[in-house]
Amino acid sequence: MTASEHGIWRNAATSPDVAPAITALVEATWPAFITRSPSPLVDRWRRSALSPRLQCLLRDLDGQPIAAISAVTVPDPGPLDALPEAGWDWAVAAAAPLERSEVMIGLSVSIAPTHQGRGLAYEALAQMCRVRDALGLERLLIPVRPTWKNRHPREPMARYCQRLNAEGLPEDPWLRVHARVGGRILAPCERSMTLEGSLEQWREWTGLPLRTDGEHTAPGLLAPLSVDLAAGVGRYIEPNVWVAHLRSTAPG
Repeated sequence: MTASEHGIWRNAATSPDVAPAITALVEATWPAFITRSPSPLVDRWRRSALSPRLQCLLRDLDGQPIAAISAVTVPDPGPLDALPEAGWDWAVAAAAPLERSEVMIGLSVSIAPTHQGRGLAYEALAQMCRVRDALGLERLLIPVRPTWKNRHPREPMARYCQRLNAEGLPEDPWLRVHARVGGRILAPCERSMTLEGSLEQWREWTGLPLRTDGEHTAPGLLAPLSVDLAAGVGRYIEPNVWVAHLRSTAPG
């Protein structure tokens, strides 16, 4: 249990009410094409079935869930300049007990819609780093899902990361939060999350008719959705960005 000015952090290993509350918060804040995906990897994450100690929920002083983080530990993935292209999918598949791990991977940060814009993103990153430190690990790596990339779905992620504001910080709000607290933006992981579903599912998730083969863009997608009418399938490969938070540059 960790106290902050925003409330109390608890984890799913010690508080049985944490896991369902995290699931509800994730479903309220993440796109439906992720939270409702039939992917087995997404299902493990959605159910907080990985490393209960690393699934943490922040409740405000009135007891309402306002933020959540999800993470796993993995064996050493190698040097920071050669992290897996599979990103998020790789982390979920590679998740291992702490005694066989050297690195913590952050899978998600979820902020209640009613509490966004109040500094909770910084608090959530600080909590991830506190958990990392409590585990005795040096590295926290995160395949970050940039907030505004959906505005530029056809732009390569490497080029998108070069968009800077007047301060020389990332133009993207979520990447900017990481940079401000000392996160090292490393490189894109172009195949971070692969999601497949029927065209009926994708029509429900995106609101698009999807009546032609090829690439389609929709709100929330960071890259185009590939549609195969003959197979009746939509395939989406989401790019993310690897960001490293090392103990010497952790948020306070």
